[in-house]
Amino acid sequence: MHFPGSMSMGTIMKFDDCPDVRIAQVDDEPELVRLAELAAAEDGQGSFNIDKVRSVFGLHFCKAGGIIGVIGAPGQKLMAFTLLAITQPWYSDEGHVQELSLFVDPEHRKTNYAKQLMVFSKKTSEALNLNLSIGVVANEKTEAKVRLYQRQFPQSGAFFRYNPQA
Repeated sequence: MHFPGSMSMGTIMKFDDCPDVRIAQVDDEPELVRLAELAAAEDGQGSFNIDKVRSVFGLHFCKAGGIIGVIGAPGQKLMAFTLLAITQPWYSDEGHVQELSLFVDPEHRKTNYAKQLMVFSKKTSEALNLNLSIGVVANEKTEAKVRLYQRQFPQSGAFFRYNPQA
């Protein structure tokens, strides 16, 4: 399968509406791991597996169907990231952009960083001419997060989660 995400995103995307967002570089990996661990703890869907996280980041760094947008200067503490994957629905060969995570460091939540990362996701979708699937999986402040997404995107369905141990 050819992944359109393997093209150079910086040359085809305009970042006017998300000026703090840049494409992640390999040197960002330690900070990405730090933020990913915070995101996983907040999300609460399972234990943190560093090897799996690095494998997913590798989709971006190896240009194999992943795109990571970050906020923060290279070599410095990152404040936020979004992790996108070019995937296919189980019933089709047509690709789409799937948001795997959008996370803002708790120290930087009173910013417009989440909105900028959502705009980045839209710009990625437009640049690749692929639909974007994006949403909220959260255990904390879920309603506020849903309202933020509803202001940026048309809603299409709903997501539910059942925990048999709860």
